[in-house]
Amino acid sequence: MFKKHIKKLVPYQAGKQLENLTETIKLNTNENCYGLDKNTSRFIKKYDWNHLRYYPSLDGQRVIQQLSKILKINVNSITLGNGSDELLSAIFRTFVESKETVLLTEFTYGAYKCYADQYNISQQLLPMEDLDKINLSKIKNFDAKVFFLANPNAPTGCYLEIKEIEKAICENKKKLFVIDEA
Repeated sequence: MFKKHIKKLVPYQAGKQLENLTETIKLNTNENCYGLDKNTSRFIKKYDWNHLRYYPSLDGQRVIQQLSKILKINVNSITLGNGSDELLSAIFRTFVESKETVLLTEFTYGAYKCYADQYNISQQLLPMEDLDKINLSKIKNFDAKVFFLANPNAPTGCYLEIKEIEKAICENKKKLFVIDEA
C-alpha cells in the first residue's frame, strides 16, 4: 500500500532536552532558556487572551500587509506558514520533482534530508571546508534545482554575510535558494 521509499524513511530526530541547564546554554532547538524579557512580560499583561480561542484568518492577510509595509516588498512575495517546517515541506512539494536534486551543505539542519527522503528527492552535499566555512562559489559545480542554506548554519553556527549570499544567487540564477534563518 505504501510507496516503497516510504517504508525506508528515518524519522527526524529533534534536539535533545537537557535536564540540567544551570551550566549549559542550549541552542540546538531555538528555545528560550532565559524566560521572558521585561518588554515581552509587559505586552503579555496587556494582551486580551480571549482572542486565542478563535482561529486566525486562513490567509494571514493582515500580517502579510504589515510585513509588506515594514519590509517594503510586494505582498505577493510573502508566504506564511505554521513554523518553518511547514514552509520547508511546501517548498519540497511545490518546487522539486522526484527526479530532481536538492543541494544541502555537508552539515546542516536534519529536516532537509528528512523532507527530501519523504518526497523521494535525491540530495547532493556541498562540502564544508571547515565547520565554520561554506564556500558558495562551488554551488555552480552541482546540478541541483534548489539549494537549502541554514544561516546561521545548524549545527555548526557558521554565518554568511548577505553580500556573499547575494553574490552566489546572482551567479546561480537557475537555482532556487532557500535561506533558512529560523
